[in-house]
Amino acid sequence: AVGIVRLQLDFQFTWFIPSGTDAKEAALISLDYFTGENVPAFMYTKDVDYYTKRADVISLCDDFAANEYIVSSSLSCWMKQWDSDTSGAASAGSAVGYANANAWYASLKTYLTTPGSGARFEGFVKWTDSSDPSKGIAATTIFAQFDAAKDANENIASMDSVRTVAAEYKESLDALVFSPPFVFWEGLKVVYG
Repeated sequence: AVGIVRLQLDFQFTWFIPSGTDAKEAALISLDYFTGENVPAFMYTKDVDYYTKRADVISLCDDFAANEYIVSSSLSCWMKQWDSDTSGAASAGSAVGYANANAWYASLKTYLTTPGSGARFEGFVKWTDSSDPSKGIAATTIFAQFDAAKDANENIASMDSVRTVAAEYKESLDALVFSPPFVFWEGLKVVYG
């Protein structure tokens, strides 16, 4: 009975990497010398009017980065970077400063296809019709990484926490968050529940 009370639930991906492989060595180096196992987190937004919701996208990115379980410097948000690269919200040419949707979508398309500018985010934005940006955006993704968790309880808490962030933007951006380990963390949550 004493042992059962002290039993802790945990799950680490590194347990399933075969010993003696480069993958195992890389995982151990990451754990020993860096922040450990930073699991990716993907925030998705779906088919909404991004022109009218552009300030919401920036707020979502800010809230995602500010989450206690996210490594804030890992945030990769196409909208925030575009806004930063185009002089910020105060400028008429910034990501949020356009007077009409067609000009905004055309400028975003140019930004995302210009090497050395926003081209690294091109795969983060899925156009409704890639040949006609005025038709809008079908979906986007925002990337970040979870801080390395101490145990399964922290994995579960981090999953629930970022889902709370997504839920705050469900109505405006149809946001949802996913990470491949959620499949396992959900199981742990059921077992712990």
